Amino acid sequence: MAKTQPDLKANNARLAATQARFVLAELDMAITFCGLALSTNDASTRTRNMKNAAKGYRTALRFSKVPGHDLQGEQGFQDRLDNLKTLLLRLGQKMEDLSPQSNESAFIE
Repeated sequence: MAKTQPDLKANNARLAATQARFVLAELDMAITFCGLALSTNDASTRTRNMKNAAKGYRTALRFSKVPGHDLQGEQGFQDRLDNLKTLLLRLGQKMEDLSPQSNESAFIE
């Protein structure tokens, strides 16, 4: 059965909403990794969690532009992103190393 125009629009809206939830969850997870990195005295644990938080930052930026909907203009997204940036800077992360086009693996360690 062929999809109708309203069906396609509804599917696109659901896809955009799902992608937005994914991006916000990715930011929340990255913020959690920063908290773990800041709370440990173990250097390897701190480094691992900082890398995971940086990957979350890059992933969130890469997926934040949903077709027909740019999350970067939304307050919830921007608040989480600003919080994450602050935490990453506290951990000594250089923001220029956090480009979404970075070659680092997207997998959490």
